[in-house]
Amino acid sequence: MGVTLQAQPALELQKEEDGIKVYTVDNPNSDFKGFKGTITINSDYESFHKLVTNCEAHKEIFPNSMGLELLEEAKGKYLIYYSAFDAPWPLDDREGVYKMTFDFNPSKRVYYVRSVDGYKESRNDRVRLTDSETKWIVIESVDGRLSIEHIVFASPGGDIPSWLANSVIIDQPINTLKAIRDKIDLRFSRN
Repeated sequence: MGVTLQAQPALELQKEEDGIKVYTVDNPNSDFKGFKGTITINSDYESFHKLVTNCEAHKEIFPNSMGLELLEEAKGKYLIYYSAFDAPWPLDDREGVYKMTFDFNPSKRVYYVRSVDGYKESRNDRVRLTDSETKWIVIESVDGRLSIEHIVFASPGGDIPSWLANSVIIDQPINTLKAIRDKIDLRFSRN
């Protein structure tokens, strides 16, 4: 399929809820749409970094997560991890191995997460996701707020029709961004 985060196709607002906006975007290389979720919270770079790189927190912030296993790490450079997700019946659960890399500068932090081959054998009772790209863009303002963009292009693997996969991608970023806000929004601790 060849998903891509490099192109900037037109975004279409699908839902706005509780300070979160979710857009869909056509993927020029696939029938599966991508999404972008946005939120602004009261937090800082370090709190966000600790949360998204914490293996134990994975189940708390990602809907249907069955957990995350850290496979390799180079502090400040990358993480490689195995992750599994509970899929609704009658679908098989999904799994994947991902590499998270970092691109930090004073004006913003970008986290890239891409599916990678190897590192761990696929389980027979799960569908291996092999075509997935995620980008987190995080910008901290001088007033103590974080602007977060969560952008995902992925193929769900297996025999899922694109129309079905495209119909359910709106709630995932809403649930993830709400969970992140619940975990690290510092509005009550900054007095």
